[in-house]
Amino acid sequence: ATADEVCGVAFDATCSLVLLDSEGAPVGIDPTVPDEARRNVIVWMDHRSEEQAARINRGGHARLANVGGAVSPEMEVPKLLWLRDEMPHAFHAAATAEGGGKALDLADFLAYAAT
Repeated sequence: ATADEVCGVAFDATCSLVLLDSEGAPVGIDPTVPDEARRNVIVWMDHRSEEQAARINRGGHARLANVGGAVSPEMEVPKLLWLRDEMPHAFHAAATAEGGGKALDLADFLAYAAT
């Protein structure tokens, strides 16, 4: 297609989490090679945050009704809690106001990167 034929671009993804630092550079999330910035995505099927999801679910908050009664480790919030618990440097760089980075859903990252 030519540029004149393109009327829009859309992105879709399922609960994958992308981390960027304050400069927009990737933040590594692999605990086996934490400085490997190219590994900055926790894909949707990654269940490393099972304990964090269970902790959220045990809390029984009324908001759980909005997600079918329970969160899954595939969702972003348990993944962010895992990062806070297990990789605090990466969490701080990407997911706190002080760190100044970004923690984005993959679809949001693709739209961000395309603009």
